Amino acid sequence: MFKELHPNIRIRIYTSFLSRVVGSMIFPFMAIYFTERIHATAAGIMIMVTILVQFIASLYGGYLADIVGRKKMVVLGEVLKSFAFVGVLLSNSPWYESPWITFIMLTIISVAVGLIMPASEAMLIDVSTKETRAFMYSINYWAVNFSMMFGLIIGGWFLLRISLNY
Repeated sequence: MFKELHPNIRIRIYTSFLSRVVGSMIFPFMAIYFTERIHATAAGIMIMVTILVQFIASLYGGYLADIVGRKKMVVLGEVLKSFAFVGVLLSNSPWYESPWITFIMLTIISVAVGLIMPASEAMLIDVSTKETRAFMYSINYWAVNFSMMFGLIIGGWFLLRISLNY
């Protein structure tokens, strides 16, 4: 039945799964990273800021999706998110480390996710039918849960490996 879903729905589920795996590997552990590199109070504020920015961006993203178009918003958000993930990678490389650039890149990722989510959710409704909607949302629900589980396990394993090396 999954193959009978609209191609946009299948692509959205695949990309959402992969994106959430990567995000779950990184974001839950950023509080530990910022606490070690900067300060616990600053880490809490920084995490709060990224969450607030994502919320505000999602409100604006819904408006822009209606004006500019859903596909353009999803593509723009994914490109922005990819750029920011590369920025996080480069700002934590063996050659250079900057928690502040990491924070800026995480904020850009939060903006990108805020821009993507309303457009992609609306797109799912647009291309689904009443008959496939319940199945589509149940598959999406399982994909979200599995991606979070895999991402947290892999991220936790990396954190453990890094902690043991110190």
